[in-house]
Amino acid sequence: MLVQTEEERKGRPRFGWLCSYTPVEILVAAGFSPVRLDVGDTAFHKPNPQIYQLMCPYLRAVFDAGREGRIGELEGVVFMRCCDGMLRLHDLWHAYMPKHKSSILSLPRIQSAAAVDHFATTLRKFAQGLEREGGIPVTE
Repeated sequence: MLVQTEEERKGRPRFGWLCSYTPVEILVAAGFSPVRLDVGDTAFHKPNPQIYQLMCPYLRAVFDAGREGRIGELEGVVFMRCCDGMLRLHDLWHAYMPKHKSSILSLPRIQSAAAVDHFATTLRKFAQGLEREGGIPVTE
């Protein structure tokens, strides 16, 4: 995982991420400070009618923290389409926290040249979107 020093993080807008497949290097290159959404205790606390109760405890805890304003100020959040729970969390995030920008990146499920090309295109589009947001060009 990419580690930034305190000096490197200072003054950069924060961008949240959840999945270990997230290309945090692109966030850094675009001028953002990637923040892993680690919400601490993921034990089941209370029912939440907005989220499926059998969803992964981590994702439920992140959703609760976002709804309760415990994640701090973020420029946005990037989700990886690596599991059904993450896809559902992205949908909920978009519906219940529209002030937070969100992106979802598809993760290839097969190994082929076409899958690699598709994922490379996905990453380039993500970088271009961040460039528009932050104004810092992301180059290879």
